[in-house]
Order: sequence, then structure tokens, then C-alpha cells
Amino acid sequence: MPPASSSPSASSLPAASPDDVDMLDTAQLREALRSAHRELAERQRHLELIEQLAGIGSWEIDLERDAIRWSPELKRMHGFDDRNAPTRHSEFMSNVLLADDVPIVNAGMSALTDDAPVTVEFRAQRTDGEVRLFQARGLLRPDSDGRLTRVIGTSLDITDRRRTVEALGASEQSYRTIFEHASDAMWVHDLETGDFLAVNQAAVDMYGYSVDEQLTLGVAGLSAGEAPYRVEDALPFIAGAAAGIPQRFEWLGRRKDGHLIWGEVRLRRVTLNGVDRILATARDINQRVKAEQALRQANEALEQRVAERTAQLEQAVAEQASARAALAESEEHFRRLIENSQDYIMLVDTSARITSVSSSVEPMLGWQPSEMVGTGPTELLHPDDMPYVLGVFQSLIEAPGTTLKLRYRIRHKNGEWRLLESVGRTISPHTAAEGVVANCRDITDFVEAEQALRERDERFRQIIENAADLVFICDATGAMTYVAPSSMRMLGYTPDEMLGTRPVDMLHPDDIATTMADLQWVSENPGSLVTSRFRFRRKDGSYLVMENVGRTLSPDTIDDGVIAFGRDITGRRAAEEALARAKDEAERANRAKSEFLSRMSHELRTPMNSILGFAQLLARGEVTAQQGKSVQHILKAGRHLLHLINEVLEIARIESGREQFSLEPVALASVLDEAECVRWRSSTASRCMVVRGQATDSCTPIGSASCRCCSTC
Repeated sequence: MPPASSSPSASSLPAASPDDVDMLDTAQLREALRSAHRELAERQRHLELIEQLAGIGSWEIDLERDAIRWSPELKRMHGFDDRNAPTRHSEFMSNVLLADDVPIVNAGMSALTDDAPVTVEFRAQRTDGEVRLFQARGLLRPDSDGRLTRVIGTSLDITDRRRTVEALGASEQSYRTIFEHASDAMWVHDLETGDFLAVNQAAVDMYGYSVDEQLTLGVAGLSAGEAPYRVEDALPFIAGAAAGIPQRFEWLGRRKDGHLIWGEVRLRRVTLNGVDRILATARDINQRVKAEQALRQANEALEQRVAERTAQLEQAVAEQASARAALAESEEHFRRLIENSQDYIMLVDTSARITSVSSSVEPMLGWQPSEMVGTGPTELLHPDDMPYVLGVFQSLIEAPGTTLKLRYRIRHKNGEWRLLESVGRTISPHTAAEGVVANCRDITDFVEAEQALRERDERFRQIIENAADLVFICDATGAMTYVAPSSMRMLGYTPDEMLGTRPVDMLHPDDIATTMADLQWVSENPGSLVTSRFRFRRKDGSYLVMENVGRTLSPDTIDDGVIAFGRDITGRRAAEEALARAKDEAERANRAKSEFLSRMSHELRTPMNSILGFAQLLARGEVTAQQGKSVQHILKAGRHLLHLINEVLEIARIESGREQFSLEPVALASVLDEAECVRWRSSTASRCMVVRGQATDSCTPIGSASCRCCSTC
């Protein structure tokens, strides 16, 4: 309520009625307060989770009221629960701490300031009687009036770590085993120079440098290199340890990869093999430092947030109105997303009836949203899928917050069954009372395509497995990763016997070089085909001749392997070789025949010329009619035989490729007269060849009605 006016005339004004007073809506203020409490509770759960992960407990002491607050993790570390955890600081000091360590804690409390944390170590007895060693860090904090009456801090159970350190100093014999296998990083320093003399594996793991690299780098190489984490800043700690005073401090180092790393370092003087050294141990406390920083920041942020939320309660109504507008806009945004999605979303009550469905259901199933609202599973689901769907739905109801996926058939408005894939969960992660929300997608086409792909793959597999050729696939190293069953028929090997072997190991030695050259070409030309011929060894030791066609599986690289199709061409190769031999023999026989004909023709022509010559002489002389007729028979037979000899010689020249042509004018008409018929027709009509003679001006078309050659033209 706003303050009353202080002007003199205020007393004369009538009293304001409740309706005229501008008051905040009580319900809205309560909702804002509940929202703030929920946010604070969520922040508190976040802090508790951080403590649990880091293994660090936190506490807060009110010095005026002698009150102490424990974090859940700190209660667990001490064995307490909410019922038996001390609520007063004095009770903790007297009942939990060991009596010998009370002065140590009191001294630490006296040394508390508000600008730097104070660290103390003390022993405390758990509820089960076990004594544990704790390390606590505390810092003074002001209360709401600015007085330093509050102490906040963290506690860490260092029992196991302290036992390890004490065990290290207890026995030099066990030192080396502990040194090498300790989970903490360890170094042995020279007492005088501070140089590293030994480095354990944990230090290698922690900083990334090898043992030799760390021995060379020393403290300077592992430090952050910025004040106060330089080698000169570490010298006082080393000097104190050399003087016999154990040192414990936090140090910022740098890993080999350049990342900074926090370590809790302990230095102490030890005697190893009779020689005094400095033993340094370091533990990676990156998570702890981050957790402490996060815890401190979270507490500060929480306090600031509470103050801010308290101050902002008066503005809650306006902020909530703005939030409602933003929520409405967000709801509208998501509504548009849902309506324009290819999937449809539906809400189902606990009885499995649809209470709401997005408009995208219509293009998918043909139903209007209003037609689907109120329907149950028996009305749309395929009868065979109903028990399965109801079983999954019951599982969702019984386990709120879980997400389940299922496939089922649903009836389209046109009567067709469509296969849907739905992902559903309860609307609330804590209860099923509000129902179930499901995102539904039509996967009918996808499943059909998937089935077609499987069928195609099966068809290709059957083709390959039943092929007469040998099909195999090799990886980039040349080892066979797949071999078709035809290997048994072709080579005598089962596919299992050939898997993992290299085809080059089965090649004939004379064919390895050329085959490897072909393989190199394939690797340099991915996607291109190469054909090779080589001899391949069968299981019985014999060789078959194989013609192989191969290419890379990928068009871009050989890394995915090479596929090859090999065909047994042993018979074809033998036939080709036999054909080549027969051809050579035929050519030799033909050459021998030509030589024989040529030689015999010349041998026959010489006496024939003599016969013709003497016959011509006789014909010129005075002979009787009967003698003249006999001479003419001799001449005619001789010329005919000479003509045959010339034709034999011409055939021999043609077969040997030495034929000769005589280019001279001819009487084409007389040549055509010797032919029985010359006829030439085009595809559409008869056409005639016209021969023009030199002696006449007229021509006779061959194939015309007056053609002399043929009466059928």
C-alpha cells in the first residue's frame, strides 16, 4: 500500500475505500514467491550435486547463536543424517572432534578473516566409531548488519591421502612402490639445488610431459609462469621443506598442451637410501577448486538473488503479465510449429482416448482433428496391433517420465492401413494423471522402400552367389573380405578358406608383376574398370587362366576396397592358341601352294610356248585340210591351256597380295551384252541405267521395255 499523504489537507479528505486502494494481487504475489522458492530449491539441489561430485561438504556457523548448518554431503562424510546431525557448534566441538584436535580448530577459528580462507586439519569420529581426518577451509562473512558473525567453509576427507603420505614416510622399501604407483603426482628434489631427481607416472599423466622432459624442465617448466606461480615464488617453499618444515600449498601449473592445472602440493624432507631429499606430492584439485569457486559464487549469487527477488516482489504483477504475454507468444509459436509439422501430435488420457490432436493429422490420415478427438484404440487401430499398443500404453502409465517408441497400423479415412511410428511419454514426469503426449510419424513409404531395398540386396546376393564367374572383394591391403560360393567350383576353395588371403599369393609367378601394375592403376584411377588376364592357382596346384574385371567400390577412393569379377577362360585361351597355330599352318601351306603354282606355271608355260610356236609355223606352211584342222586343234588347245596357266598365276598373285590391274578403255556396251542381266531397283521405284555408246546417238535404258538383256526387267 502506498504511504499516506503528509499535506495539511489530507486530514480533510474522506477515507479511501478498499476498492480505491491500488493493492497488489495477493494470489499473484504468492505465486511469485512460490516461483522464487522453487528457483532457490533448484539452485540448492544444484549445489548439493556439485558437492557430491567433488566429494566436498560445506558448512555454515552462526557465531552469535552457536548454530551450525551441515550440507547433505558433509553429513554423509561424518555418518550423520537429518535426525542426529549436531545443530550447535559447541556440540560438534565436544562430541565429534577428538579432544586433542579441539585446540587446533580453536586456533583456526581465531585466525579467521574475511579476506583469505584459513585451512585446518582435524580428526573427527563418525557415528560408526571410525576416526577420519578432515581438512577444513573457512572464511568470515558479514551478516545483514555487516558484522562478521558468520563463518562459511568446506570440509574434505583427507584420511586416505594422509595415510598414503604417512605410509610413504614409514618405509623406504615401500617408497619406490608407492612412488611409482601412487595416484598422486610425485617428484624427488635435490636438497641443495631443488632440481628434479625422479618423477612418477602420475606426474606424467597429470602434466603430459614424459619423465625425461620433466627432469629437464624442472619446477620452472611445470609452473604457470605468472606471479605468484613462478619458480622464484616456489623457492621459499622448497627452502622451508629443506629446513625440515613440511610445506603444503596450492600451485597453478601448466600442462604440456598449454592448459592450466591446479594442484595441491606437499613438500617434506625425507631420507632415501641414506641421502636427504625433498619429496613433493601433488594432487589434481581442478575440480575441487572449481567446485569451491562455484559453491562460493553460488552462495553469493543465491544471497543476491534472494535479496533481488525480495525487492522485486512489488513488480511481480507487471512481470507476470509480461511473462504471460511471452508465454502466449511462445505457445502460439509452438502451435504453428506443430500445425506445420509433417508429424502430428496427440494427447491421450489415461483411458487411451484421444483428447487433442494437431491439424497435421488431416494430410497424413485424412481425418479432421475433431473427428479423432474422443476416439479410442478400438476404432482406428489394426486389430492385430491393439494388444501390443495397449501394453506399451500401460507401461507408460505405470512408469511416468519414461519415453517409449512403438510401431503400429492405423486406418486412413479412405480405409487404407498406414504404418505409424510414435514416440510417447507422460505429460508430467511425475504422474500419469495428466495423460500421455505422443509424436506420430507415417513411415509406410519408408518401410516399403526399406523392404524393397532388402529384397534388391537379396536378389543381388543370389545373383552373385549363383554366378558362374568368381566374385570377390578385397580391402585396401589386398586381403579378400568377400568371396562368392563359385570359388568352390572354379578353384576348389571354400569362401571361408579364401577370406583374409591375398589373391596375389595365388598368382603364377610370371603374372605377378603385370597384375600388381593393374592394381596400382586401379588405386590411381578410382571408379575406372581394368581388365586383367593371369594364371590363378587351384587348390589342387594346377593353374587356370582367368580374365578379371575390377574396379573400386567407391568412385573416389580405394579405401573402401576393390570388387572383381573373374571368369575362367582356360578353354577359350587354349582355343585361341589352337586357332593361332592353325592360322600359321594354313598361311604356311598357302605360301607353299603359291610357290608351287608359280613354279609349275612357269615350268608349263615354257613348253607350251614352244608347242604354240611350232603349231603357228605349221599353220603358215602348206598343209592339207585335214592337217590344217589338226593344227587349229593344237593351237586352240594350247591357247586354252595357256589361258588356264595364266589364270593360275593370277590366282597365285591375288592370294599373295601382288595382283596387278590394267587400266585401259573398254566398250562398256559389249561388256554388258555379255552379262545375262543387269538390274537395279531403288527402295521406292525402279530406275534404269543408261549407257551411251560412242558410235550411236541413241541409248537403250537397261531394264526398260526394250532392254536387250532381259525380258523380265
